Amino acid sequence: MTDAQVVDQPPPKATEGDIWRAVITDMEQRRETGISRYGTPLQAHNGRDAVVDAYQEALDLAVYLRQEIVERIDLRTAILRAATLLEQPHKHDWRPDLVQCAVELDALSILRAALR
Repeated sequence: MTDAQVVDQPPPKATEGDIWRAVITDMEQRRETGISRYGTPLQAHNGRDAVVDAYQEALDLAVYLRQEIVERIDLRTAILRAATLLEQPHKHDWRPDLVQCAVELDALSILRAALR
C-alpha cells in the first residue's frame, strides 16, 4: 500500500466545528434508524454475534477508507496534470489532455456526489 501515505502527521490546528458533536448526532440518528427498522434499539442478548457484526463492519470500513484514498490520489493526480499542462502550453497542443483531465475531474466529482 505504497500510495496510502501512512505517515506521522502534525498536531491538529484549531478550526471551526465540533466533530464529537457531529458524531454524537450521527449516532443518535443511527439509533433512530435502527429502532425504525427493527422495532427496538440495539440490545444485549439479541441472538446475534456482536463480534462478527463488528468485524464485518470493520472490513467494510477498511474498503471504504481505501476507496477514499484511491479517489483522493486520482483527483490530486488529475489536478496536478491539468496544472502542469496549463503551465507549459508551448510544449505541445495541451487542449486534448486538458479536456481529458476535466472529464476525469468531472467523473470523480459526480461519483463522489452519488456516494454521499
